[in-house]
Amino acid sequence: MGSALRRAVLYCRVERDDAAAERQFEGLRAWCEREGWRVVEEYLDYDTRTGVTRDDFKRLMHDAAYGAFDLVLFTRVGDFVAEGVRETARYLAELNRLGVDYASRDEPALSTMGAHAGTVRAVVDLFATQENRRISARIRAGMLRAKQEGRPIGRPKLDRALRRRIVELRRAGKTLADTAAELGVSVGTVVKYQRRPVDDLLDELMGDRE
Repeated sequence: MGSALRRAVLYCRVERDDAAAERQFEGLRAWCEREGWRVVEEYLDYDTRTGVTRDDFKRLMHDAAYGAFDLVLFTRVGDFVAEGVRETARYLAELNRLGVDYASRDEPALSTMGAHAGTVRAVVDLFATQENRRISARIRAGMLRAKQEGRPIGRPKLDRALRRRIVELRRAGKTLADTAAELGVSVGTVVKYQRRPVDDLLDELMGDRE
């Protein structure tokens, strides 16, 4: 895709200082103007005393998944991803998968455009893959240890009578929130069990002995 057709988005994360954010955005806008990229959106999150707000970062990743832009620009990768090296690799690998380019203004080596684009993508993907394998191995080891110790693996299954009550209330027209409140469970639990579970149907076919 030619650079003139690039739909670029800008991302900044600063302490709660709008002047600092505007200075960063001005630098990124100037970069786009020099390269002929069209800015279609700007995303801004803040560092606060209680932590980091990431609403705009989440919105950016959501928009990327729907093909809203072709290029993400940020001042430094440490501003783009706040959680550390492992999460940085994971998010950049996701942008690779989505076919979205990215570049850091102050770290020119970190760019999926230019002569080293393939190398940058390959290194990011390799790091993310190795991290995923490490996490998977740790999960498998934990499950094996739990099995050897006789501990249940995964979340306990919801009581069958309660599952059936969820179905009944939903079929009677109760809202998700009302059903959850009446039964003392989360809305997510209602969503999960509001259709007849397969094991309940099998019990009926084989003869329910409860």
